[in-house]
Amino acid sequence: MVSAFLALLLLFMGCVQAAQAAPASDDHFAETERAHYAALCRARKDLDSCSDAVRWNPGDPALIVALADALARARRLPEAIRDYRRAEALEPSTRGLDAKITAAEAKLTERHAPKKPAADSASADQAAAKRYSNADPEAQSH
Repeated sequence: MVSAFLALLLLFMGCVQAAQAAPASDDHFAETERAHYAALCRARKDLDSCSDAVRWNPGDPALIVALADALARARRLPEAIRDYRRAEALEPSTRGLDAKITAAEAKLTERHAPKKPAADSASADQAAAKRYSNADPEAQSH
């Protein structure tokens, strides 16, 4: 009975040590992946690379700004503004962030501004009023 207890105790101790060793290797893997994707984002500056980098390290304001820049280049301005503000909340002293937010908001309002009316509305009204019919086909050109 005592030997069975000792065997179970040794087995339990082995499992505890293995479980403690696993997080260390997981941390190393995660740190390697964070560094890898951050380097890709900084090098490529594209939407896919920066999205992956932020997924691996969501608390890095520099990576979030890089993602927001990529979103702005892709003309996804509401998402870019959201991420600029997220980076600003994480690190309020980030230089140039206010200018990027202002520029993105200006582009967004410019894009949603009403279009200018036609220059010659009288000729547009006349063209809209003109009707065609098959009653007098000789007078019309097709």
